[in-house]
Amino acid sequence: MTAAGPSDPDLTARDTGGWLRVLRRGRPVAFIVAVGLVVTGLVLATMGRLESRKVESEFNRLADDWHASLQRSIHDHMTVLVAIGALYDAIDHVDREQFSRFVNPLLRRHRGIQALEWIPRIPDSERDAWEQEIRAEGFTDFHITERSVTGEMVPALRRNEYFPVAYLQPRRGNDRAFGYDVGSTRSRRQALDRAARTGRLVASEPVTLVQETGEQFGLLVFLAKYRDVARAPARRQEALAGFVLGVFRLGDLVAAAMNDGHWANLDTVVSDVTMPLHAQVLVRHGVPSPGGDEPSETVQRLTRERTFGMAGRTWRVTSTPSPDFLRAHRSQLSQSIVAGGLLVTGLVAGCVLVLVGRTARVERVIATRTRDLSAISRRQEQTNLELEHRDEEILRLCYAMTHDLQTPLASLAGGVDALQRRLDGASPDQMKWMDRIRASTQRMVTMLDDLMVYARTGTEQIDSEPVDLCEVVQIAVEELQPLAEKKRIRVQCQCDSKGRCAALGDRKIVARVLTNLIDNAIKYVEADHHGIVQVRVTVAGAIVRITIQDNGPGIDPALLDDVFQPFRRASAGTAGTGLGLSIVRRYVTAMGGRVWLESDGNTGAMAVVELPLAERVDHTGKDRQAA
Repeated sequence: MTAAGPSDPDLTARDTGGWLRVLRRGRPVAFIVAVGLVVTGLVLATMGRLESRKVESEFNRLADDWHASLQRSIHDHMTVLVAIGALYDAIDHVDREQFSRFVNPLLRRHRGIQALEWIPRIPDSERDAWEQEIRAEGFTDFHITERSVTGEMVPALRRNEYFPVAYLQPRRGNDRAFGYDVGSTRSRRQALDRAARTGRLVASEPVTLVQETGEQFGLLVFLAKYRDVARAPARRQEALAGFVLGVFRLGDLVAAAMNDGHWANLDTVVSDVTMPLHAQVLVRHGVPSPGGDEPSETVQRLTRERTFGMAGRTWRVTSTPSPDFLRAHRSQLSQSIVAGGLLVTGLVAGCVLVLVGRTARVERVIATRTRDLSAISRRQEQTNLELEHRDEEILRLCYAMTHDLQTPLASLAGGVDALQRRLDGASPDQMKWMDRIRASTQRMVTMLDDLMVYARTGTEQIDSEPVDLCEVVQIAVEELQPLAEKKRIRVQCQCDSKGRCAALGDRKIVARVLTNLIDNAIKYVEADHHGIVQVRVTVAGAIVRITIQDNGPGIDPALLDDVFQPFRRASAGTAGTGLGLSIVRRYVTAMGGRVWLESDGNTGAMAVVELPLAERVDHTGKDRQAA
């Protein structure tokens, strides 16, 4: 024998079959894993969308609240200027002390204000005298100033009129602005003129404050005050007394609106869009400068804008979520879903893998047991065939032997009859022995007849045709009537009142079966004891039932099925070969029916025969429809 090499076709086939089995068993696990991943992905996507909507809703609410709060804060700061204007309307001349006492509480409550100032209108003809008045108040080096091209504060050049800062609170940090001519620059002068014409609050363009040391933009808000408020608007310029000025550092103004930290997680850009083509960013709160990292897709999607008017200018506030906001609202649910999905998928896949392995082991055991059972079944079938052949051979031998024995027994019986006739003068003892010989011979003939019938039931051709059971029962009862009358037993016959019942079977065999059962009933009923045998034929669905009831001593319930075995009798003292009921069962079974006995062992017995229903025949002989 040579070793199987790599090219051995049997080995290759086994390897291929093994891999195919592994792949087939692994398919459920792969399917579970795929389904688990898909379901986890779907749940993750769904929860992600729900979480995104929730975050977006929370951001929009927070941004809207912030925009409203910022607008309220700016409006509240602007009302400070209106209040100071009311002071100048109420008092003809407000001195420096009165101004300070009035504005200092306002500054403490509004921390977004850099300075509050009073700016009088000073014609050039009154400049020197006015400067002397200020110096007389203790400001010995006071001059009306302006900013040089180098950024230094220098005495203002001569012009028709001046708008110097006369009153200033707080002084600390704002000293450079004291005496500064606000109208010395074009942007500030445009705001002054607009405020003087309208009489309303007017804000300047974003400017760099003279007191600014950082990089913030500043904002100047003017409110014009007049000497004679009753004059027509067209002559306001002539009656102009000066301006109440609010100085704001825009970063401080926005920070004042965030004083409670509620909106610290929002990044905000405040822009001046009064001239859309020249929009200017005023404040960046938490937003990187241009040129930094590109905003994420989430930040680009979560953007909230609001535009509002502020002292004659238009501002736009744009808010986006800060990284802290996104971290605070980023749920750990996604990680939990992924972990849970993978865990459940792994557990289910593991269970399925264990079940697949166990199933494979069970299949191998079943295959082995199936092969063993198949082998046993084949051996059993072979044994059954051999037994059937032996039974057939035994029955054929039995039939042949009984047939061969009938001839000598018939000769013996005839010889006994002839001998008895010649012994007319024989003694009583001789006649008694002759009677015993005749009786024994008759029993042997009867036994041989029963054996022939029993042997023939395995080979005899049985017909299947409609048999009128009422008629067959009536014939059997008439045939056994002499025996019944001899024992003074009444035999009662009752058929279905709707007609005589027809069953499928062999007429001769049905007659033989019924005769045997009725004869047994008569045989077991004691003579002269008011014996009754009742025979009934009824239809029950698709069968015909024949019951034969007697009131004899009954049969032990333990023997009800044994009496159908060959050579078994209900009692030892009963005459017969013990083959009658066995022959009855074989015949009834061969015709597709069944037979059994019922008895409580005390009050008689009842034999029941059921045969397939063929049709009903009425008393006129006309066939009716089959059941």
